[in-house]
Amino acid sequence: MIKMFNVKQQAIDGLIDTTLLRQTAEKNGLRVADAELAESITRIPAFLNNGAFDNQRYKQVLGQNRLTPETFETMQKEEILMRRLRSVISKNAKVSDLEILEWYNWENTTTDIKYVVFKPQMYENVEVTDQMIEEYY
Repeated sequence: MIKMFNVKQQAIDGLIDTTLLRQTAEKNGLRVADAELAESITRIPAFLNNGAFDNQRYKQVLGQNRLTPETFETMQKEEILMRRLRSVISKNAKVSDLEILEWYNWENTTTDIKYVVFKPQMYENVEVTDQMIEEYY
């Protein structure tokens, strides 16, 4: 399953994307103020008790998820920063009608192949090992 879904490569790609986004945010002076972070955390439903932020519940939920407040707050700050950067990018991205049409056509293009021509002599003396079969499947 891990090989089939290429989990290792997806994890690496995710880390690279996050690093590049973080660097871009820093380069463009995007920051998350402590007050903004606190407001974001105090609105998370899991930390509320009767509609109000409950510090004990906050620490309890984090503990159950094996997180310290510092680690969670760093993660939350980064999430806010990434959301802000994506918002800036999407608001400033301009896509023409022609580009939209080209993308739509690309995504929705199909091919109906009725037959394939190949030369059998190209496939003479082909050796297939058990290892090659195992790697393929």
